[in-house]
Amino acid sequence: MKKLMLAFLSLVLMSGCNFMEKSYCLDKEFGQAQQVTWNNMIADPNPGHADKAVAGVAGIHAEGIMDVYNKSFQEPPHKTTINLNLDNNSTGRQ
Repeated sequence: MKKLMLAFLSLVLMSGCNFMEKSYCLDKEFGQAQQVTWNNMIADPNPGHADKAVAGVAGIHAEGIMDVYNKSFQEPPHKTTINLNLDNNSTGRQ
């Protein structure tokens, strides 16, 4: 009986080690998806060797757009008052 119990216990312990090996592979790949996403956000990863011009708005047109953007901050933002009265009597219920 002891040998059977010992064999069963050793089998259970060995199967636990097999599970740990799979989780180690998962930890080894941790963060790769985030790194790929971060690298995909770069518009031109090798700009020093590019032979083409940068795509975008021409400088003369961009000046007007930047003026409109900068003028939008000259006026102070509008203040909005929100009433958060949490009194039970204000809802009409008794």
